[in-house]
Amino acid sequence: MCVAVNVVADSGSSYSSDNVSSNAVFTNCCFASTNNFTHPACSGNIAVANLAYMNYAGGDYRLWPWSPGVDAGITLSSWMSGATDLAGQPRVSANNLPDMGAYETSSGALTGYYVAQNGQTPVIPYTNWSVAASNIQDAVDMEDINYPATVWVGAGHYTAPPNARNYSGTNVVYIDKPLTLRSSNGVPASVSIDGSGTNRGIAIVYAAATSYPFVIDGFTISNCWAATNGGGIYFVPNIWTGVLQNCVISDNRAGVSGGGVYGFGGTKAFGCIVNNCTVRNNSADTGGGLFLTSYTDGILMLTNCLIESNSANGGIAGGMYYGRGTKNIIQNCIIRGNKTKVYANSTSGGGGIAFEVGSTLTIVNCLIYNNVSAGYGGGMGMMNASSSGLGELYNCTIVSNKSTYGGGGIYARDGNNYRYNLYNTIVYSNFTGATPENMVLNGTTLSYVTNSCTFPTNLGATVVIGSGVVTNWPAFVNFAGQDFHLKATSPCINTGTNQLWWMTGATDLDGQRRIDPISGIVDMGCYEYVTRGTMFIFR
Repeated sequence: MCVAVNVVADSGSSYSSDNVSSNAVFTNCCFASTNNFTHPACSGNIAVANLAYMNYAGGDYRLWPWSPGVDAGITLSSWMSGATDLAGQPRVSANNLPDMGAYETSSGALTGYYVAQNGQTPVIPYTNWSVAASNIQDAVDMEDINYPATVWVGAGHYTAPPNARNYSGTNVVYIDKPLTLRSSNGVPASVSIDGSGTNRGIAIVYAAATSYPFVIDGFTISNCWAATNGGGIYFVPNIWTGVLQNCVISDNRAGVSGGGVYGFGGTKAFGCIVNNCTVRNNSADTGGGLFLTSYTDGILMLTNCLIESNSANGGIAGGMYYGRGTKNIIQNCIIRGNKTKVYANSTSGGGGIAFEVGSTLTIVNCLIYNNVSAGYGGGMGMMNASSSGLGELYNCTIVSNKSTYGGGGIYARDGNNYRYNLYNTIVYSNFTGATPENMVLNGTTLSYVTNSCTFPTNLGATVVIGSGVVTNWPAFVNFAGQDFHLKATSPCINTGTNQLWWMTGATDLDGQRRIDPISGIVDMGCYEYVTRGTMFIFR
């Protein structure tokens, strides 16, 4: 006899109930049909063609809160007590009823307002899926009732609604109170905000101070346009914190700054945080992908992001523009294939990154390659002509970038206190025109290069070449194929200098431990070399 409990095998499964033995016992299970559930012990079964998966085509078999499989299982205390589902969620919910299938759905946790495109009849205030709003703006407007709130957005394609708000142009979504705007399934590809080529995606404008962050989480924002700033997203967190995470920002345009994202950070603990996002194929005059700046004591953080194929039509910052602030960090990011299209004047440049002097920009564990500047600084450039500035690079790999006028890899303008400090960083095979040129550091204050790999090292009187500098080719696994991991013969292995302030518990771009557990010494560049094979330890 076969016994199955809380099992799902609907029409999307290779299993069919039509060839089930009459001796099989099914309890609280879901099948496409129950024709052969003839055993008298069968009970609690349901027959539906599809159990309402969050993203069946994408392989996401979690259940939507309205699925008939939610709370439709039977509790088996023999193994469920303290057990979790495949995602690590408690197997039995607060009402002591498990769901069918491999995943639990925490329907009670989705408190707030709802948006869906399931043919439902919207009923104000949109507090569950069956009466959800059909456009995002309607649900966002409900936040005045009880904020800060979460607006949950179901899978769908969202364009500007009839009640679209105007702020420096029409916006698909306009937010003016603290809230979290979150896709309900966490899959950006299935929840898109589309500006139809004429509208901005999201504008967040709030004038009062608040300790609550504004969070945008889990969307694709594309095909958007703004005449001024922020084609995809515009947010100015002067006295609050803006958080953008788990999003794809692609194919957006702005007439001035920030084709994909424009953020103006605030003061003290307020600012802009962008995490785990892909910013691709956006354009603007300045900051094709992102334009992030702040007051002198604000926060700007970009972590775990891919910034690629963006362009600056006005000549500054193809990938991203980073402005002032006391805590400016780019960490665990890949910045590639971005470009500035024109040379306007001596401030033009920064194919991958351009940052404003007057602050410190710390770049940690990043890969910067194949960026092109029509001016200066193919990989990155310190471009503004005022005040002073410091760029600090830790364990970065900067290769195959190009500029037209100087600093194929890294550039700092003439004069004032413009300087860079490089630690454990590979800067190699960058070009100005057809001439190899990795760095041009023209500042009047000393720059330091320590435990790094670059050539040549005659970088001028204001550049101090410290200990541990390697000039030999770094020996990448496949330079032509853009695989910048290190070969076993690389001179960059175990030749870095440990910096415990950030390396403790940190990983490289592949998620490998940042400090080699055998040698206890970090490698140069953004990837740690991992020894392959079997290790025997004898005691």
